[in-house]
Order: sequence, then C-alpha cells, then structure tokens
Amino acid sequence: MYFGSFFELLEKQPEVTECRAVEEALVPFVKMNFDGIKVDLLFAWLALKEIPDNFDLRDDMLLKNLDPRLVRSLNGCRATDEILRLVPNIDNFRLALRSIKLKVTESLHF
Repeated sequence: MYFGSFFELLEKQPEVTECRAVEEALVPFVKMNFDGIKVDLLFAWLALKEIPDNFDLRDDMLLKNLDPRLVRSLNGCRATDEILRLVPNIDNFRLALRSIKLKVTESLHF
C-alpha cells in the first residue's frame, strides 16, 4: 500500500471526511474532504532523513531510484516551481489562472 500509516492518520482527523486512497491511478493520491473542502492530495517520499534548508526539487538526483509513480507525482511540483520561477509577475499569473479556471467552470455548467 502506497499510503500506509499516513492514510490512517488522515482518516483519524476530525476535519477529514470521505477519505479514500486512489492507488490504481497513474499517480496515486488521496481523495478527501478537509473541513468541507474537496482535496486530491498527491505525495511522494524521498530517500532523505531530513529536508535541508536549501532543499530544491529541481535536483534530478532526488529522482534517482524512485518508483516511476512517485516521479510522476513529484513532476507536478517540479513543473509548477519552474513555471513560477520563470513568470515575471506571480500575482498576475495566479490571478490569470484563477480567472481561466472560473471561466472554464462556468462554461461546464451551461
């Protein structure tokens, strides 16, 4: 099982409802409601005893010997970090993304 004790800990939290592990997905994740908010939680564990202050997900050595499903999980964070690093104005970028998401959501409801 990908999630083990972490999943069990989540299930015990009073804020968490409808918690289920989706292990058969291309990138395994936990689907849950957290305090009324729907959340799809992806995660990966790394071969590190502790996370250093200068931790950088762009370091390809972090991916060495990882299960391919964990690499795919990390790639989402790595891609997001890279996009945010390249965008000149992060606040405007986030506002644009929220606007696009709202517009798409509205169009799906009609």
